[in-house]
Formats: sequence, C-alpha cells, structure tokens
Amino acid sequence: MSKLSVVVVGRDDGYGDENLTPYDETTPDTFCFRMKRTIENNLELFRQRGQDVQYVVVDWSPLNGNTLDKNEYTSTALKNEEVKHVVVTPESVEERGWNPKNFYEYYAKNVGIRNSDGEYV
Repeated sequence: MSKLSVVVVGRDDGYGDENLTPYDETTPDTFCFRMKRTIENNLELFRQRGQDVQYVVVDWSPLNGNTLDKNEYTSTALKNEEVKHVVVTPESVEERGWNPKNFYEYYAKNVGIRNSDGEYV
C-alpha cells in the first residue's frame, strides 16, 4: 500500500487555550493537548486499517524557544517513529522578511509537504 503523509502545523504559544475545556475542570484542553490526542488517535485508526502513514508536524517559528517537543503533551506524540517533527526557526522566518511572531499557516504547510516522505499528502 502507498504511504500517506499527514501534515499538521502549530506552535506552543497558548493561542486559544482559555475556556475551552468541554470535559471537566481537571482536564486540560489546550492546543497541544488536542494535537497530541488527534495524532495518537489518527495513527491508531490508520494502523487498524493497515495503512502506512507518516505524520509531519511543523513547529512554526516557536516563540521564546517553546518548541512542541518541550511541551508536556506533544512531546510524547512527537517521539513516535511515525511522526516527523520539523522546526521552522524564527531566524529563518526573519530571513524571508516576515514577522516571526505571525503564524503563516500556508507557508508552514508547504514546509511540511516538502519534508514529507509519502506518495500522497
């Protein structure tokens, strides 16, 4: 079967993390928690169906050095051998003349596509 690459982008900046807990007061529902849960759940679903899959996680211009591999939730998901973690540094964003504090989602996805190994993305 052909290999599929799934590209996701994000960064650990706390954006949208407040007041989103649909479960209870003790369950965190941060972006990083949702990313971890999604990656692990989708990988399991692909495995059950015998699909050869790779996740490419693009960490776009981490603020204050907060890369996704340092987060308590996403760090475990990124250790999976089916997950490739790509960090786009703030310096490389600045070299293009862009603001490293902005989140350029489409450019980040293109980085993920260029770093994918699958026949299909």
